Amino acid sequence: MLQNNTIDTVEVKKEYYASGALLAEIPRVNGERHGIVKTYNETGTLYAEVPFVKGKAHGIKKHYDKDNSNIDRLTLYNRGREVAFVRI
Repeated sequence: MLQNNTIDTVEVKKEYYASGALLAEIPRVNGERHGIVKTYNETGTLYAEVPFVKGKAHGIKKHYDKDNSNIDRLTLYNRGREVAFVRI
């Protein structure tokens, strides 16, 4: 991305469990979380997705059940603050 004649640094940081299994994929722009952060359980199934904007959770966080077949909880964030929670 190009803003104010500067080029943003865009990367996806990956974190791992001690076992080597993927724990999280964290998109970053200029060092701040920006985009959908995905976390996984140790068996490799998706556990949660959290949207971030400029380093703060913003939007609907989706929590998945153990089988990753259904969403079992939703949390709404507004600029880093939790504003609503629903168990499905």
